[in-house]
Amino acid sequence: MANDPIFQCLDDFGRMNNMLIIAGMPIKSIIEGHKPYIGALILGQSNYVEMGTFYAKMHIHGKEQEYFAPGTEYCVIPINADTKLGLSVCADLTEPSHAMNTHKAGACLYAVSALLRQSAFDKESSLLQIYAREHSMLVLLCNFARNYQGSGLLSVGKSSIWAPGGKLLVQAPEDTDNELLVVAEQQQIRQHDNDTCNLEWRGHLLPLISSR
Repeated sequence: MANDPIFQCLDDFGRMNNMLIIAGMPIKSIIEGHKPYIGALILGQSNYVEMGTFYAKMHIHGKEQEYFAPGTEYCVIPINADTKLGLSVCADLTEPSHAMNTHKAGACLYAVSALLRQSAFDKESSLLQIYAREHSMLVLLCNFARNYQGSGLLSVGKSSIWAPGGKLLVQAPEDTDNELLVVAEQQQIRQHDNDTCNLEWRGHLLPLISSR
């Protein structure tokens, strides 16, 4: 279940470190005999979201349909007083209506978790850039970065972030043995022509340093 106490330590860690954590996993339906969902569990920092809140992937396909039920609701969560985050899982991103309706529900950030192979990456990353431009959203792609054991599916990696308007801010490399954080942050940029400051998005790649 999404509110299982096993997730409490991860929720507590997020809250202590002012982090919102999105964890992908199958989520059991509360309806007896109903198939589970392909879910994204929301944990951590947000004071606006209760532990156990989750998003269920809406656009399932192929063999997923044998084992999972599709979600029916868009997920837009407030992460502070001014900013709302919309969630998307894998094939959701191929449906332009998903990004459009998530934006209409108030999202200014659109976060996608996926497993994209090279054959799909160019087409689907182009869609995400379009969503950033058309809906003026910051769009984040978290793409699986390892060979999915036993499946024969080799993800291309290249997790990316596009600024509102469609500019690619940062993209992880395709082939790397290093673990990286793909980060976007707003910075104050001074305009020398009129001596004012504007907020602009900047992207960074940061190495993930283990504490072990």
